[in-house]
Amino acid sequence: MAFFPEKEKRPFVSVIVPVYNDERLIGGLLDSLLSQDYPKESFEIIVVDNNSNDTTCDVVRSYPVALLHENEVQSSYAARNLGVNAAKGDVIA
Repeated sequence: MAFFPEKEKRPFVSVIVPVYNDERLIGGLLDSLLSQDYPKESFEIIVVDNNSNDTTCDVVRSYPVALLHENEVQSSYAARNLGVNAAKGDVIA
């Protein structure tokens, strides 16, 4: 069952993912987000790396998502805020 009727306009959703040294799990998260049934043209995924020193960014670059970098402040809050500032969505997740 669809959340929105087919003729109803869906809001554009920005999904913000702050990440730090998570090379083992970020791919699974992105696979899940990209396989959802919400229309691809109605959402964006913004991953904000918080100065990882592993291969997290390499993994993220292999996906059709935006990758930003928060290297000044080591905090998931700072990373999330950078993503929110770049987001285009009507809804932020």
